[in-house]
Amino acid sequence: MQNNHRRFPAFFLLFFLLICNPLFSDIPCDDCDGSGTLEGPFTLMVSVDATLADGCDVTITYYKRTCLGFSNLFITGYVSSGTTCDSITDYAQIERALASMLYGYSISMPPYETTDSTAYWRIMRPACWQKTTVMVDSAEAQSFTSCPDAECCITYFQATPGTCGRRVTYIRTLNTAITCPVIVSPPIECLHSCGRDPLEGWKLQD
Repeated sequence: MQNNHRRFPAFFLLFFLLICNPLFSDIPCDDCDGSGTLEGPFTLMVSVDATLADGCDVTITYYKRTCLGFSNLFITGYVSSGTTCDSITDYAQIERALASMLYGYSISMPPYETTDSTAYWRIMRPACWQKTTVMVDSAEAQSFTSCPDAECCITYFQATPGTCGRRVTYIRTLNTAITCPVIVSPPIECLHSCGRDPLEGWKLQD
């Protein structure tokens, strides 16, 4: 019995570390190996309807960490809701939301001042997403989360300071996450989103 009592403090210490220590955080595509300070989760709501400002809103969940010479954003999920979301493809919703986040000066990322040096961002996210229906404020919404066994999509951007705000430029690289896994049990339809400038999402027809 005495040995059993001794196990409880160790169990609770391990539980505390798993919850509170960033080294144990389950962030998709996080390759920082614990270096830098993991910040988040944060949420950002953006509109993805080109004609009606509040027709379809997407809330992005993300984390931030600086490591390996980059300012990293880890995208972990999207939730879309609104009266016009059904008329916008799932792919366009995801791409437009990400583009608005990166190009719209909506998030705190370097460079912060006109005197700061050029910064380089890595956007880390699953290449494949699965959609489920959830309830948000007593209304139906669509939640996009990582598909099982999805590869990691890495996108690079250059952020240059300027008198009118920073200028964000997409850096074209080789896309290695080009397909989604086929999941048959239970069947899951995975949506591929990787390999192009997310700004292209605004050129897609609704």
